[in-house]
Amino acid sequence: MTNHIRPTPDDLLRHARQYYELATLLKYDKEFEDKFTAAVEASDEGRLGSLLEPLGMRDVTISSIDTRAERGVCEHCWVWHGKLVCHPICM
Repeated sequence: MTNHIRPTPDDLLRHARQYYELATLLKYDKEFEDKFTAAVEASDEGRLGSLLEPLGMRDVTISSIDTRAERGVCEHCWVWHGKLVCHPICM
């Protein structure tokens, strides 16, 4: 059962698997990387969500680095091509 205050061990394991799969696709699948980059650069959360749905990643957001509010403890964010991409860890 997920604790919505902080990630549980199950949340962290799921998160690690998802990010490993995402990193593998970004490193070895040029077509995926191009689509991912285009979606992020266009701030197209719908298109990005469609790409990430097969990995089990939902509710991914894209924002400007300058306008992003404080991140929660159940959220992981990273910068990709000048945009902040965030994904909830706790489900």
